Amino acid sequence: MQDGDVYQDGSNATYIGSTYTGSLTVNAGSEYTGTTLSMGRNNGGHGTLNVAGGTVIFSASLSVYGNYPEAGYAEINITSGSLVVGEVSGPAGGIAVINISGGAMTTSALYFGSFGDGQGTVSMTGGSLYSTSSIQLGTGSTGINFITTNKASVQSGWNFWVGSSAKVTFNLEGDQNDFTGPLVKAGSYYSSDAGAQGEINLSNYNATETVTITLIEAGGFSRESISWVITGLDQSRYSVGEGAYWDGSNLLLTVSTVPEPASAAALAGLLALALAVRRTKA
Repeated sequence: MQDGDVYQDGSNATYIGSTYTGSLTVNAGSEYTGTTLSMGRNNGGHGTLNVAGGTVIFSASLSVYGNYPEAGYAEINITSGSLVVGEVSGPAGGIAVINISGGAMTTSALYFGSFGDGQGTVSMTGGSLYSTSSIQLGTGSTGINFITTNKASVQSGWNFWVGSSAKVTFNLEGDQNDFTGPLVKAGSYYSSDAGAQGEINLSNYNATETVTITLIEAGGFSRESISWVITGLDQSRYSVGEGAYWDGSNLLLTVSTVPEPASAAALAGLLALALAVRRTKA
């Protein structure tokens, strides 16, 4: 379903919200194909792509804001279905948002924030993001936020590179049964530049036993410049020791349970009783 400023030219290149507001929605049972996709190309443009159960395929590339320093707004929402594209690049200017709550996004490469001075966010609450080669975030001057959760899947065939203009946030949610694999998997290597930021949010963490969580699993390790900040930690229930740590090329976090005061008192009482019995026998 198309609404507003949406058109496809003779070479099957698609433009959404180039100058005005436009949206393209692909629902279950539908398919949309093209060569390239450009969104929010010019200043004042506002483009939205909604993938809601159908299949969207762009054989060449997807560009949010093209190469224009003054551009509008581009938003991709994937709730189910699949988006398959070539190289994804941007934003050169303005604001770009990718929301994935279900379904799948597959790309040959994601260069989000490699050039320009726009602002971009990738927010995942479910679904999957797979790049056959690289995921690079904020390696230029563009400010990028990359937010994901253990209920989603992020994987690159080659590298996961966090640049100096990027912040990565891991939202850890649920109990011990909800952590079955890494939040991010990179086939070749992981790297982060000076200035990159990282946050591990435990606000919705509810495990009842000690869990070691794999945040990043990489085939190799280049450099780490992030001091990972822990937020949302209920210190009356959990302890994270010295925080996130590297074991080879894997970034891990061990969250230990803290005994409740009643349990701790009962344990202390048993220890005291055991000591008293031992002294009596002695």
